[in-house]
Amino acid sequence: MVVRAIGPSLAGAVASKVLADPNLELHNGDGAVIASNDDWKDGPDMSTIIEDGLAPTNVKESALLAKL
Repeated sequence: MVVRAIGPSLAGAVASKVLADPNLELHNGDGAVIASNDDWKDGPDMSTIIEDGLAPTNVKESALLAKL
């Protein structure tokens, strides 16, 4: 599963107020963070996200690849 937090790429075209630099956190059932991402190109799954055609268009957006 790929989860994306899109913000800057929506500015103007789709929404007037967007998050400038969204962050993602994935928590387990106990509330502990098991994955997080700030800028999607800094994540360990960047190549897979690009290959799957799911890359955000702005480097400040976030994306996580998780096997659930």
